[in-house]
Amino acid sequence: MMEKHTAMKGMFDKTRALAYRGEEDGGSEIVQVVIVLGFAVGLGAALMTLQNQINTSINSAGTSISNMFRSVTAGAAAK
Repeated sequence: MMEKHTAMKGMFDKTRALAYRGEEDGGSEIVQVVIVLGFAVGLGAALMTLQNQINTSINSAGTSISNMFRSVTAGAAAK
């Protein structure tokens, strides 16, 4: 009777592990890989957006400096 109870308990544990993790062994690794890949994709998208904003800021600053220099040199040439 005790052996049957132990066998049923082991079977129940395996079924519970299958339901919670998707696999008897290694299910948590799959979940971790999916989380890491999702994080990597999100980080990549954020870095691309940041790079675009930095490029826009640099171009804007360069244009402002060029305009300022043009104004200063035009004023000096007029005198």
